[in-house]
Amino acid sequence: MWAHIARIATIVQNLTIIGGIIVGLSSLVFGQLGSRIEAVGARRTDYINNLRKEYVALLARWDVPAYGRKVLTTTKDDTKKIVLTFYNDPTNEASLLTFGDFFDELWYCVSAHLCDQNTAIDEFGTQARDIYESSAYYIDDKRQQDRDPDFCAGLEKFYRLEPQGYLARLFIIP
Repeated sequence: MWAHIARIATIVQNLTIIGGIIVGLSSLVFGQLGSRIEAVGARRTDYINNLRKEYVALLARWDVPAYGRKVLTTTKDDTKKIVLTFYNDPTNEASLLTFGDFFDELWYCVSAHLCDQNTAIDEFGTQARDIYESSAYYIDDKRQQDRDPDFCAGLEKFYRLEPQGYLARLFIIP
């Protein structure tokens, strides 16, 4: 009888150890995910405090009949001319460079797994889309003209990101 009780006690002890390992690993994984989400939150705060007004101003300058609205009814060659004209303006080019730097940093944060990819896409996907889609011809032209393939590369890479699946988000495999 004591042998039977000892065997049950050993099984309970082993199950407790296994349960502790599972809880510990879960805490580690979700803790890392939480810190990656917080890193995106810090970038969101930086964006709101320093870049949001510039983003709204850039979109306002683009969304006028001479630029953004005209692109909807023109050919590809005319669209390219409109985009190049818009971003050759020093104010618009400076805004693009500012956002290029911001998205370079964000892309590094995501690609180094310091920031959560899905949260970053949720928070900044619209901005990346708006800026990249209005400036892609200019970025391509600038890369060829300056022979700099990395010009606004972070913006383009972030623009092309797809959301991760649940397991890929939890278990980062480089």
